[in-house]
Amino acid sequence: MTKTQKIIRFTFLINLIWHTILVAGLLGTFLQWSQAYLLLLLALIISAYPSLYLPKKYGIKVTNQYDPFYFIEDEREKNIAFKVHSKIFVSYYLIIGFGFGVLANVFSDSVTSEFKIFLATAWCTLALFLPNIQYYFLWNRYDQ
Repeated sequence: MTKTQKIIRFTFLINLIWHTILVAGLLGTFLQWSQAYLLLLLALIISAYPSLYLPKKYGIKVTNQYDPFYFIEDEREKNIAFKVHSKIFVSYYLIIGFGFGVLANVFSDSVTSEFKIFLATAWCTLALFLPNIQYYFLWNRYDQ
């Protein structure tokens, strides 16, 4: 397994963990659970972990981590990254469109509060998980 594949797998798994905790914390906040803010704090701490781990393990500069191609080693991986990013932008447009539909229903008086909570949680889940899962599987598909 190459260095890039290890970085992709690590970021996929860590994003999956903190996104799950974040959605649970948001759902807990919507449902007024008393410990929901602890879940949100835990998600924040876990989201900061890659910026500490990746520089030590793989020698990636933290300042370059916000560049989407910070882990690219050669031209082949750069072409794969361009393909993956172009596919994911389509998903972002769909998520934004679904978000407008959610907002229209959230501000509507004819919808129950439970349904509003469900829609907001479903949109957050879709917006967080779909690009992460899609990135991981598309990268593995193009990297053969």
